[in-house]
Amino acid sequence: MIKPESVKEGCVISMGLIPGTAPYNCYIGLAKTANKHGITMNPAKWDDLNGIRLSKEDVYIPWTNINSMLVCTE
Repeated sequence: MIKPESVKEGCVISMGLIPGTAPYNCYIGLAKTANKHGITMNPAKWDDLNGIRLSKEDVYIPWTNINSMLVCTE
């Protein structure tokens, strides 16, 4: 399991979730906070006109719902 302290604010993260635990099975975006309970992130949204943009709302995901995660720190 990834350690919460390795997820810093502004890191780009990609999370694969356990099916049925959230509206989507995969989230990609910027990390806001991480603690022993889970991660708050600002997910990226894709559209046909403008490409990629960040969502206006943050998403909180508990560690127990995360199946896999990729963290880009640089």
